[in-house]
Amino acid sequence: MNIPEIDQQITLTIEDLGSHGEGVGRCEGFTIFVEGALPGET
Repeated sequence: MNIPEIDQQITLTIEDLGSHGEGVGRCEGFTIFVEGALPGET
């Protein structure tokens, strides 16, 4: 499993919203938080 790096560009689908309103997606088993993203966006 490769750990995603800060500022690395990856494509994922936002599946949910976090407790602070950030989008939540997953990449290779890691949870990724994306500020300003909404569920269903890629």
